Amino acid sequence: SYFRDNELIAARSLDRGATWSHETVAKDHARFSGNFPLTFATTDGAIYLAWIEHPSDTKNTLAYSVSRDNATTWSPKRVVTTGTSEIRMPWGVGGSNGRIAFSWYATPSGGTTTYERVAILADADTAAPDIIEAQVGRDPVAKTRPCEGGESNCSSWAGDLQQCTIDAQGNVLIAYNREPATGQSSSNIFVARETSGIKLSAK
Repeated sequence: SYFRDNELIAARSLDRGATWSHETVAKDHARFSGNFPLTFATTDGAIYLAWIEHPSDTKNTLAYSVSRDNATTWSPKRVVTTGTSEIRMPWGVGGSNGRIAFSWYATPSGGTTTYERVAILADADTAAPDIIEAQVGRDPVAKTRPCEGGESNCSSWAGDLQQCTIDAQGNVLIAYNREPATGQSSSNIFVARETSGIKLSAK
């Protein structure tokens, strides 16, 4: 998946990469983010494509679309979260049918701190998904927004990426950096595990 002008494109190959078709998944959305789009699947073969929008200077949205026919057609946009916090460097993972999760860096309006956040969804392949969103950990990961695209006045300690995955019990696992405390010379890598809520494996 990739951005082209004001369109989000899904590319697929049915012959092991020899040839490709290109389908428009979303277009005419105000101000697509420069962050890369996400593409992943659930165990039933549904394909999810997610992206960030900036519909205004003060609003940020994490959205996705789902395909149940091998990326031939796509659902309307579905919103995971929207608000004034800036969303950066998202990651996604799929579990059992309709169960997915996202993690991202969130910088509240004003840009003084950045936190790790997660959203876990059930029935994500329907028009009315069940969504649980939470902050990961008590402390911020950085004292300002994470750097991207050659910015200044930002934190390079947060790292270019944070990631989420699924463990054998269906819990969400998240790995992320946190900038060093006063007197430390290197950042800290944390792994957070879901302890309650929606499991990604329907067992």
